[in-house]
Amino acid sequence: MQLRGVDYGPIWAASGALGFFGEGYWFHTFGPSLDKLTFVAKTVTLEGNKGNMPLKLGTWEPRSFFPRCIKVNFFKGVAINAVGLSNFGLQTALAKNSWQKRTEPFLLSFMPISKTRAGRLEETRKFVRQMLLALPHFKGPVALQVNLSCPNTGENLRELEHEAVEILHILGELRIALVPKFNVMTSPQTVKRISEEVEIDGVSISNTIPYGQLAEQLDFERLFGNVSPLSKLGGGGLSGKSLYPLVYSWLNNARDERLALPINAGGGIFYEHQVDELFSLGAQSLSIASVIMLRPWRVPSIIAAAYKHSSRFA
Repeated sequence: MQLRGVDYGPIWAASGALGFFGEGYWFHTFGPSLDKLTFVAKTVTLEGNKGNMPLKLGTWEPRSFFPRCIKVNFFKGVAINAVGLSNFGLQTALAKNSWQKRTEPFLLSFMPISKTRAGRLEETRKFVRQMLLALPHFKGPVALQVNLSCPNTGENLRELEHEAVEILHILGELRIALVPKFNVMTSPQTVKRISEEVEIDGVSISNTIPYGQLAEQLDFERLFGNVSPLSKLGGGGLSGKSLYPLVYSWLNNARDERLALPINAGGGIFYEHQVDELFSLGAQSLSIASVIMLRPWRVPSIIAAAYKHSSRFA
């Protein structure tokens, strides 16, 4: 996937799949190599955000091997999480000087989380000011994935959708590739409208689905029950195999809509043939996450299948 003349690769580790700085997680030690995946950092906020997953300050790793804000149904290949964007804030992340040392193309991820529109816009402006000071020290190419779809922060996603143009316009001051990230609840028509109003370089589809949403397409009762096991943490968002038909349908609709943007598609990719299907529908790169945790032995073939398509977009 080309963004401003830079090749960001045909398959990405979805935001958070490799942690904040590419360190990964303890269980990756027992799985296949993830080196061929483009690194997308876990989402940071301007200021530190406690969320629901306590982190170690020095490493930003989860304090627990099995965080209580994540529930897995291994046999059905799905998970829900209510991490809630736990992080120590942009300034602390930049102070680690880890992102700045990376030489291969990668993506940062940012989301404004203030409870008011004015607050979110001001957060974005402050994020830009801090990043403008930091970017000259980055050794490699970096793009920005703008998280406009996390279900775990209490935001009104529809409100954020309307603000997307304003947020992206402010972020345009960074003069790096911008790739907003939406879940499938944001229609291709809406993404097309946004792209016509503000310059963006691509779009990432999708993110988790808030628990209980799209119930006519997602059988939450069969997966985890009518009530989310993370209800005390806000319910969380669903990821894994069940999302694939939704992503497939979204891409099909985007093709019909003639959405003229590079699309990074992800959600429920567990099989090699799904890679071919999504590329055939117009995706220019893919993202994987759940499969790394739930079916790690399938990851090498999925990566290899994505690279077979990479020459199409060279």
